[in-house]
Amino acid sequence: MKKIVIAAEVFSSNLGDYAIYDSLSTLLSSRDIEAIPLDISFRRGFPVGCTDSQPKLTNRSWKSFIPKKIKHHKLTQHIITRTMWYVFHQQEITTYWSELISSSDAVIIGGGQLLTDTSAGFLTKLALITDIANEFNKPICILGCGVGSDLSKKAQKNIKKILNSARFVSLRDLDSANRLKHFVRKDISLNVYPDLAFALSSANNNNTFQKEPELKKTVCAFNIMPLAAFKKYNPNLRDVDAEAYVIFWKQLAQATAKENMQIHIVTNGSIQDYEQATSIYKSILLEDLDVRLLDRPSSPLNLYDQISDVDYLITMRMHAGIIGKAYGKSVSTLIWDDKIPGVWQEAGDQKVAINSDIILNPHPWDEVKSAFEASNNILLSDLNRKISISVDKCLEVIYN
Repeated sequence: MKKIVIAAEVFSSNLGDYAIYDSLSTLLSSRDIEAIPLDISFRRGFPVGCTDSQPKLTNRSWKSFIPKKIKHHKLTQHIITRTMWYVFHQQEITTYWSELISSSDAVIIGGGQLLTDTSAGFLTKLALITDIANEFNKPICILGCGVGSDLSKKAQKNIKKILNSARFVSLRDLDSANRLKHFVRKDISLNVYPDLAFALSSANNNNTFQKEPELKKTVCAFNIMPLAAFKKYNPNLRDVDAEAYVIFWKQLAQATAKENMQIHIVTNGSIQDYEQATSIYKSILLEDLDVRLLDRPSSPLNLYDQISDVDYLITMRMHAGIIGKAYGKSVSTLIWDDKIPGVWQEAGDQKVAINSDIILNPHPWDEVKSAFEASNNILLSDLNRKISISVDKCLEVIYN
């Protein structure tokens, strides 16, 4: 059987990221190709117990003893990542990745914001993967990726190395393509197609979550993450505190209740997201509204199941919204990163993505409803067709 290594953030604690790999691997399987996961953060699966509803002290790593403000500082992240790589991981990982790549037909750098200059060193790892692929004379392609806006000289050097070896390049938004224009070879075209995860439901043949119809209230889900990401991204939110953030969600909850909807509060698997969601849930509960806090998802399938059970979805994690759209839900998503509007623009309508100034709006529901309408205008059949074209173009380069 044909085999292709998929290099990506496959087993991330943000379970929405897995939808990218899940969709691509299923699309490859439908073409009689086995996908081999290569997690660029060295994970080989979802750790046992990593998604329990509450963190366990017995599972704490040495990093958990570093104060959050220090641990999350960019310099600290850089030092930790480089130390772990050069002292503990490099030789073992190089050997393991070489085994995967040498026994496969090709490598696809497969989806997500991978071509970006992060403290996790994505580009350094992808450059190593490129070297290994070249060593074993395996074609390497880029499929459905995003590109960061700020690239250091070292990052640019690594991107040039990757692009010089890539036989096919497909990005998930026009902004990403524009950022690579100056680095790509003249004989390589920069293709732009929707994020791979939009094909999730189609790739799984729409059978994963078919349930017996039942009479129930319409459900609107709130997919919640901490305020900090929004404050970092949007200077207008610099003075927004935890209380104001809770008030924003209460306003949405009250508007949802007026629409006679039940509220489900969901997260993507992150402990920090779940802690924030729990706090907001308790505050909404005091308003005597019909609200449920769903368990922190224990697997990607659990996340899909939670999303499949709602009708409307207000998301903060981008791939929660993409999964929602893949399962035919009405979606709105708040912008906390430059990548989000472009991804939805390529999907069909940028208006699905809402400016995070909405957190300051005392009446946010109208904006959310407009985003729902925009998402409903995006045809899944078009998304699936475009993504299939991108996959087939990539495979044609690999096997012809």
